[in-house]
Amino acid sequence: MNAHHEEILFTLPMLTANAGWITLVDTSCQTSQGANTFYSVAKAYPLQACSLVLLKEWAADRIRADDRRRAQLP
Repeated sequence: MNAHHEEILFTLPMLTANAGWITLVDTSCQTSQGANTFYSVAKAYPLQACSLVLLKEWAADRIRADDRRRAQLP
């Protein structure tokens, strides 16, 4: 959750090997690429001002290849 009036970069942690994160909720609707967007670990997620993001750790091979989209984060 970011209660600040500016964007904050949030580094996504690595909990298990060959896993990343998918966005379940992003109240800003500015950075979310939609369902099944796979975010790599150790990348900075741009948490928008006054917003809440809910991410779930997910194994890369659990997302169907035709639905998978990889986010390009800083």
